[in-house]
Amino acid sequence: MDLFAQKIELNNIRFQEYIKDKTIHVGSVDLFHINADMERNKAYPIKPGLFKDMPQANIRNASQIFTIDSVRVFDSYVSYTQHVEKSETPGKIFFDRFNIHLYNISNDPRFVDSTSQLIVNADAFIMGQSRLDLSVYFNLLSPTDKFWFKANSEPIDLTCLNSMTENLMGMSIAEGKGFIEIPKIEGDSGIAQGKMYFKYKKLKVTLYNRKKAQLHQGMFTPLVDFMLNGLLLKSNNPKWARSPRIGQAYFERDNEKGIVNYIFKSSLSGIISTLGFNNKGQRQEKKGSKNGDVPEENIGN
Repeated sequence: MDLFAQKIELNNIRFQEYIKDKTIHVGSVDLFHINADMERNKAYPIKPGLFKDMPQANIRNASQIFTIDSVRVFDSYVSYTQHVEKSETPGKIFFDRFNIHLYNISNDPRFVDSTSQLIVNADAFIMGQSRLDLSVYFNLLSPTDKFWFKANSEPIDLTCLNSMTENLMGMSIAEGKGFIEIPKIEGDSGIAQGKMYFKYKKLKVTLYNRKKAQLHQGMFTPLVDFMLNGLLLKSNNPKWARSPRIGQAYFERDNEKGIVNYIFKSSLSGIISTLGFNNKGQRQEKKGSKNGDVPEENIGN
């Protein structure tokens, strides 16, 4: 990772509290014009036995009692590049005009109770084109690290994602525009699930590199296999004069990876579901909804 910040401000540092009872209390941490370039090479395996806690567990388990009222990042740029085996060109995605605000970061028992939440609000433009808004709420004292999130994006020309799909999965988006709506996906330290919408028009996906597609392993594997067999996706959601297909998000957390991966993969599972590819967990959730076991208005409550 290469990380640069033009300016960092720490405001309202309460030295008297630290002198009195050794607790740290900072009013705000503000970072301006960050440039973060992250790169991963999947040819190198993850260190065996690695385990990453959920954010609220990291806060609870800190040896120092502390409170930071807010952390705010303004007008920044974040890029992620990934190399895969037998691929000369890496996949890349970036977000510009990136802002993120975190509130109520604390493990101080004077300020934290069973209702306390770490709140994260973020907005950015995907590949410089379409605004994405995301809000995440973490229950600070939940024994199972419960959280939930919502998100929505503006319509985007999906072909701009080819820098990722072509180089990582061997698939090219020849045409299509779409956007997402996530009313609520909730989860804990084990599983995230909920309902979402991926609405798109004139979607056309083709094979870019057959050998690379055959080597791909991951959440998009069912879609890759579908394309390898020469089958066509439904090009519109919703179809004319019909309600949109609902995606069932269902993802079991990978404990070796962090919260960004967890939220991204949970959302991605809903997109894959919308396209018609459901794993066992998603099929069970859909069946439960149809049977009335989980009323739609209560999903996530």
